[in-house]
Amino acid sequence: MTVLSQQHATASSALEELARDQHATPVRAIEEFRVEVWDSDEEPDEFLVDWRAARSASPSRDPPMADVVIDTDVASYLQRSSEPAWVRDHVLGARAWLTFVTVGELSKWAHLRNWGPVRQARLEGWIAGRPVIPCDRDIARVWGRLAAGAQRRGRPRPQNDTWVAACCIRLGVPLVTLNRGVSRDVVTAVSQGARSILRRHCRSGPGSRGGRGR
Repeated sequence: MTVLSQQHATASSALEELARDQHATPVRAIEEFRVEVWDSDEEPDEFLVDWRAARSASPSRDPPMADVVIDTDVASYLQRSSEPAWVRDHVLGARAWLTFVTVGELSKWAHLRNWGPVRQARLEGWIAGRPVIPCDRDIARVWGRLAAGAQRRGRPRPQNDTWVAACCIRLGVPLVTLNRGVSRDVVTAVSQGARSILRRHCRSGPGSRGGRGR
């Protein structure tokens, strides 16, 4: 067994252990993601990017995947029933994971906007129904490697984007994202043999205002 194969086997084993602990199951209906927490005039500009180009993207022809990670951008669109069709294609039938980063970013947004107890409870209930990748020492080490590499290239990435990338790389799980910056970091580190990352659907946009963990 090669070193790369051993790494893949270790990542797969760690992911399945998380899935058992959290009773993670595939998404059967996209309605599972809907939650009434957003006001009609309330846009989470802190982590939404321009995805108008993605609206016209042709439906994905990729084979279904057993596991995917959805980042905060995608999670918020799913909650409000405004996601692009290709997102639904990749989420349906897969175990759709959040990372600890998305839990924190959604919670931060709720506190910044002074959501009341009802909306906060709805959000917490929504999060409780999703499997979450927690941070551990292995993920922290991957983050350090990614952050150091980006800094050496003179192109440091937002910290939270790098944490999401580290989670995906450590567990070998594809990322469903509209944020090209996150995907680039993931593809750079995983392209040597791990599962493909859903990169081609990403569109660059104005980025976040207010900074995502910079």
